[in-house]
Amino acid sequence: MRTSQLPVLALAPLSLLSLAACPTPPATTDLSTSEGDDASSSTVGTTAAETSTTGDGSTTAGTTAAPTSTGASETTTATTGPADTCGDGVLDDGEACDDGPGNSETGACTPECQAATCGDGYVWSGQELCDDGPDNGEYGYCLADCSGPGPRCGDGVLDADYDEQCDLLPLNPQKDGCNPKSCTIAQSCAELAASLPEELKISGAYPIWPDGQDAALGQGVWCDMEGGWTFLKYDTGGGVHPASEAEALCDALGLTLFWPQTQAHLQAAIGVAVNPEILPIGGGDTADDIGYLGMLAIYPATPGESCVGAPLNAADCPEWEAPGEREYFVGDVGQMGQPAINNCAGCSMEYIFDADAQQIVNYFAFLNNGIGATRSNWLCRARP
Repeated sequence: MRTSQLPVLALAPLSLLSLAACPTPPATTDLSTSEGDDASSSTVGTTAAETSTTGDGSTTAGTTAAPTSTGASETTTATTGPADTCGDGVLDDGEACDDGPGNSETGACTPECQAATCGDGYVWSGQELCDDGPDNGEYGYCLADCSGPGPRCGDGVLDADYDEQCDLLPLNPQKDGCNPKSCTIAQSCAELAASLPEELKISGAYPIWPDGQDAALGQGVWCDMEGGWTFLKYDTGGGVHPASEAEALCDALGLTLFWPQTQAHLQAAIGVAVNPEILPIGGGDTADDIGYLGMLAIYPATPGESCVGAPLNAADCPEWEAPGEREYFVGDVGQMGQPAINNCAGCSMEYIFDADAQQIVNYFAFLNNGIGATRSNWLCRARP
């Protein structure tokens, strides 16, 4: 049996043809861009076409595009452990101690995780008796070493280096007139009334030291503790003086000529005037006399006719006034024809009071050669 064979040379052209049908793959292109942490990146690529030969001898060409992606880059933040915390029981940087829940204002470790020490403002139990922080060592505060309270008003020691005028225990203000809050002799009964405990607010005689005086008034001053009012009886023993001279004599004591500011103030003054146990100064010895209120520091603002027949008080008769245009009260019922027009600047009227009724009976103005009413006795009061 003969087998036909194709010549070898006949196959050569077919092989060449097959090779020619296979195209050269194009070069692959890769483009990428990147800009900083926030830039997007992209990649564009083309792979070589794939050629396959089918069973019937035909060829199939294909192109596969590389995937393209665009997106923001991701940023990763590193995490750390928990922040240092005073009170967690762990000794961290900046802490001298940390006893956890044992940190306290009275313990060895303070709430700020610092070792307790004198001057930190905390009283370390068992180690310190007091601690006033930066004020340690100052008058009225803890000693510099926190071993106890330092010099202060109320310790029973007269500390002249700190301008104390009194500091005796137990308190006896009727003897020394001491203001227990400042350890100085009170300037007025109002100051005493504001500083004394309730059980020591007893109306009576007190020494006071008015502002500007070289020494305290050791006798004669009567304190009405209900109103905090200061009274002093002044009796010359016979010589009479107008209001201007009475003002000067009161002023020399650090006081001023009396005028009542309210009805209660007036009634308290009447009680003092007729109290025989309240003795005067000035040389006289008349104790029980409503005449102490016969001259008052209430003057016409403008001499002449003014508020005639009106009640004599600051609200109803503003044409008359007390020193410094302050409130005054003589009565709430007017007097016919008074104040009369024959009054003068700095001149007091003559006043007549009923001690039993504790009210004004009459008052009248007169010139008296330009000096007004005169008296040998009057009341002084604290300066407002």
